[in-house]
Amino acid sequence: MKQKGGCLPDSQQKALIQTLLAAPETRPALWQEWKNQSNLEKLDSGSLRLLPLLYFRLKEAEFTEAELTRYHGIYRHYWYRNRLYLKALGSVLTALNQLAITPLLLKGLPLALETYPDPALRPMMDMDLYIPPKRLPEAVHCLSETGWVPDRLPPEKPDERWLAAVKAVELAHSDGLTLDLHGTILSEIADSSFDALILANARPFTLLNGNALLPHPTGLLFHTIAHGYRWNSSPPFRWIVDTAELLHRHRDELNVAQLVQTAEQFNLTKRIQKGMELVNSYLNNEFRELTYAFAKSGYSMPLWEQMEHWLITRNHVLPARTGYLVFDTWRWIRRHPWRVRISECLQFLKLRWNITHSRQLPVELFQRIRRRITGKPKATTR
Repeated sequence: MKQKGGCLPDSQQKALIQTLLAAPETRPALWQEWKNQSNLEKLDSGSLRLLPLLYFRLKEAEFTEAELTRYHGIYRHYWYRNRLYLKALGSVLTALNQLAITPLLLKGLPLALETYPDPALRPMMDMDLYIPPKRLPEAVHCLSETGWVPDRLPPEKPDERWLAAVKAVELAHSDGLTLDLHGTILSEIADSSFDALILANARPFTLLNGNALLPHPTGLLFHTIAHGYRWNSSPPFRWIVDTAELLHRHRDELNVAQLVQTAEQFNLTKRIQKGMELVNSYLNNEFRELTYAFAKSGYSMPLWEQMEHWLITRNHVLPARTGYLVFDTWRWIRRHPWRVRISECLQFLKLRWNITHSRQLPVELFQRIRRRITGKPKATTR
């Protein structure tokens, strides 16, 4: 399997997306076109995780099971894996509920549970939950007693700097499952006022007697585009299909004015607007009202927001990752007066890279750049 990171899909990936989003009568020809230029044994991880949905779409187009044998096997694999995750999620929710914590489900979980017709159609590589920051240490401690091992321990009272720099605690289980506990809902923003907005519109959800919250479709759409439309080491173009599914499933529930206002408030208009335009290009401009709403808003976009979008959507590793670092840091330090921005920058980077002394920063920066260039992963002791 090839591992090719980036942001925008290449020609082969575009052909797969078009097959998934096309009308049933046009899928056979599009599927044949994609199949002619692809090899299941060498698919990138982003394409591989779309194959359960491809199996479902081709069945809708009345292909026989004999023609879809390999896709059915992949579907069954992810069906089983997602069942493991959902079973584990039920236990996690039960444990957290006993502490009077009701987490918000993030990323793939609400999509698998509410947007797609079958949870197996939206494979998950981990689970993501938002925990109120004040309860994060308690939640990590509770789950560590049930077999989940954290990659780091949060401070006793996670402050805004820690949340902006670190964002989440990753926990691993001996059965190979992973769980991210987030102290902020969207890492690009890391802003408590955004968290409050999403939570105010969230709705209750129950799984295996465990209680959780699901984002409102408007908030989930915002989160899906903002988190997906950026460079990633694993090709992230699945967000295009996720967004299309959200639009079709929840069209009547979407609050377009709120979507535009939230993007403007948190300086993500460029990403959300361009993301919607890209998805619309695969849907024959079916949701033109959403892109028009951004065009008519009259928002005056700061230059740094445009630069951020340009950098983190590059397909080259070094510029994209540099963009993450520069603009994540900028989004934090711009909240502070100029006189303290240098010290805040240093504190932010130390937390981000999990180091204790400022003198370690140049060495860490050099090592990270070298790893990006050579492609060698960071050594881990866990």
